[in-house]
Amino acid sequence: NNTYTADQILQNQFNSNITYTKNWQNKPYSLSVGARHSQNSGTGLVDVTLPTVSFFLNQFSPFQGKNSVGNKWYEKITIGYTFTGLNQISFYDSTFSLSTLKLEDFRNGMKHDIPIGATYNVFRYLKMDVRANYSEYWLTQQQYRWYNAASDQLDTIINRGFYTARDFNASVNFNTTIYGLKMFKKGALKGIRHTLIPSVGLTYTPDFANEPFRYGYQTVLSNNAEQPQYISPYETSVVGVPGRGQYGNFSSMLTFGLNNNLQIKVRTKDSVGSKNISLIDNFNITGGYDIAKDSFNWSNVSMSFTTNLLNKVNIIANASFDPYMRDYETGGRVNKTYIGNGGIARFSNATISMSTQLNSGSDGSTTNNPARSSEEFRRLMAYGHYTDYVDFSVPWNVSLSYSLNIRNDYQSVTKRDSIVFSNHNLTVSGDLSVTDRWKLLVSTSYDFINKQVQLSQIRIMRDLHCWRMELSTIPFGPRKNYTFTLNVKAQVLQDLKLLRRRDFRDI
Repeated sequence: NNTYTADQILQNQFNSNITYTKNWQNKPYSLSVGARHSQNSGTGLVDVTLPTVSFFLNQFSPFQGKNSVGNKWYEKITIGYTFTGLNQISFYDSTFSLSTLKLEDFRNGMKHDIPIGATYNVFRYLKMDVRANYSEYWLTQQQYRWYNAASDQLDTIINRGFYTARDFNASVNFNTTIYGLKMFKKGALKGIRHTLIPSVGLTYTPDFANEPFRYGYQTVLSNNAEQPQYISPYETSVVGVPGRGQYGNFSSMLTFGLNNNLQIKVRTKDSVGSKNISLIDNFNITGGYDIAKDSFNWSNVSMSFTTNLLNKVNIIANASFDPYMRDYETGGRVNKTYIGNGGIARFSNATISMSTQLNSGSDGSTTNNPARSSEEFRRLMAYGHYTDYVDFSVPWNVSLSYSLNIRNDYQSVTKRDSIVFSNHNLTVSGDLSVTDRWKLLVSTSYDFINKQVQLSQIRIMRDLHCWRMELSTIPFGPRKNYTFTLNVKAQVLQDLKLLRRRDFRDI
């Protein structure tokens, strides 16, 4: 309600931070101290973190001598270290008061992360990557919950003091690179190169609900609950929950993946040179098999695709497929895969986004565009005011963005799956230089699901040399407003301006 910019109206999360960083010259470590604020205008929830402390030690090889070239296996081992300390408080903006603030309202903790790794070449063409991650938590609060049959609710006990916890995992991964190359002596197409990177790995994470950890506290949600729920006593930790997701079972995941890259080489018009064109920047297929589970061992198969078509259209797509069959009477999954039963996997969900920018010839570089080298441009970019800068040297500019999210939902009435559109819209923004001094800017979007135009904004700007005039309006919808501004462009006189506005709250 307190902004007249379309981009800000569409956001409901506001963040601010201040950070001091110290780097020691010729030393492998650094220190960062800061404060953060995050506020949700929809729920009114505010998170304030003060202070945040981080100490980083870059990875180094502790077993490698000064004059060694690192050929021995133990000399390839690397170790790093990161310390994180946080002190945080959360409250709703309507109920906060300094007079009622107590020390118990703050949540704080410290965390030490030690990554260990090594990379080796095996059988000449195979790359083996060994990793282990150890984390140590220092916390000031424990929270235990259990089911109270008498009151039919969860009871909670909070203990305050100094508590330690830890978790770790280990993994080993193998990958190699395979190249496919085909060259042509004649024609515009000079060659095709296909790069494949297959990978396989094994990850181990123990059960942190059992001895010697006991981080998961077993609770029953109701008298009819068939399965107990494991809730960590450190669930409210601000530096992460020790062993999260590993209560009641250990994981021994066998992962696999296949990454693809496709490029072509075409001859230029002079028939002497050539240039490379990327058709597929990244086409990745990943999945896994959990050896430790007694059922539903296979994970979902994920696919991702990215490319920059003709260096003009950015395309990003993701999809997920469930290898297990569905019981269409109940809607639940059954422990039977599609492989060997008339299929491979069942489509689960997918997203696709496409974006492009068209203009009358500016390449957007600061070297070829004197306007973008100006003091005004540098000042606005430094403070993040991207929408405040308008390049009058570009006659016209259009940006298009399209996004689509779909999922495969079970319909209990029809006893079958149905494709559901959760997001489907097109966003258009652009500007037109009517003259050398007049600029028209428009932004709007269309929601194909609700079949309606979303928040739209029109801006008219006039360059008055040392001054700038702008009329901005949201012409229709629930947030109708207009703003007229006449201001000096120089930074030292940025507060010298004339401002008139009217919005949906004015009578």
